[in-house]
Amino acid sequence: MKSAVVANLPGIQSHTSFFYDSEKQRLELLANYFSTGLELGERCIMVTGISPRKVLDDLQSMGVDFMPAVADEKLIIFNAQTTYLPDGTFNGKKMLSNIRNFMDETAEKGFTGLRTAGEMDWVLEVPGVDDHLASYEAEVNALLNMFRFTGLCLYHTQLLSPSILKRAVLTHPEFMYDQAVYDNPYYVAFQEFSGLAPPRF
Repeated sequence: MKSAVVANLPGIQSHTSFFYDSEKQRLELLANYFSTGLELGERCIMVTGISPRKVLDDLQSMGVDFMPAVADEKLIIFNAQTTYLPDGTFNGKKMLSNIRNFMDETAEKGFTGLRTAGEMDWVLEVPGVDDHLASYEAEVNALLNMFRFTGLCLYHTQLLSPSILKRAVLTHPEFMYDQAVYDNPYYVAFQEFSGLAPPRF
């Protein structure tokens, strides 16, 4: 199956996996992704295993001043450990509930939409999380019809296992690689996803 290039940045109301292998790729995309969201009046949320201060410094190094957005809570940076693993385990249902709560709060505060980016390296701390994570990722797609929600999941190809990466392909309607967004021919709709085996490439 072939994938068609559709853009160089995830579109509004989309759920996209981003596969990268360098820090330069990661920072270029995040700076562009969040600056676009802020220009559109969206609330932006970053979930990362790196300290918020380091993330902000790295983003600033890309030539965009994110400090005013952070001060006004238009851009919020959360720790991945406390977000995904508050009690040491991953609870997909709780995460979905958290996203819905953020949607409600975002609308109440007058933002035009919610834009999130989650770095997935935290899965290295949770053996056997593959299927639980894949089910969660599949269910996130159902939220796209509830609100103007744009979600980006960052997968480091040099750190994460082939099993995790293949399940990421299954559960995102679009994927990014080398700064281009592609339609995903391997995507399985959330209604159909039930622990299917990863595709073979």
